[in-house]
Amino acid sequence: MGHVTMQRIFLLGLLWSASIATAFAQKHRIEFTCDQEIPERWIRPVDAGSLQQLPSVLSSQLAYLHGQGYLEASIDGCVTDTTARKSTCAITLGREYHWAHLSRAGIPTEIASEARFREKLYTNRPVTPKNVQRTVEGLLQWSE
Repeated sequence: MGHVTMQRIFLLGLLWSASIATAFAQKHRIEFTCDQEIPERWIRPVDAGSLQQLPSVLSSQLAYLHGQGYLEASIDGCVTDTTARKSTCAITLGREYHWAHLSRAGIPTEIASEARFREKLYTNRPVTPKNVQRTVEGLLQWSE
């Protein structure tokens, strides 16, 4: 074999390995459907690095919806097309929860102030796990 033939074989090998690497590195698209009308930006498709990232993407999506006050939101299942590298996941939203009125009645003013509890931050706002945690932790921390 001549030097030119060896170079061609080498180049063909490089091209072939690059095409195989590209095929395995392609993204996996995750799309969402919802049983209720919600802003589109809340359920935008996500391009994950691979199908193995699906659980992480679903967990993030649920955390976002819970943070918007949809504490009952759940993902009921996903249909995956490995050929098209796409999953479509169905979201059941549930109802949106709001604080009707959260009062500091019974909590001394200095404790409420130290715990950064402000009634106006809760009235008619979505209930979020982060707010509940922050409020309870603040009150507990001060009372210790």
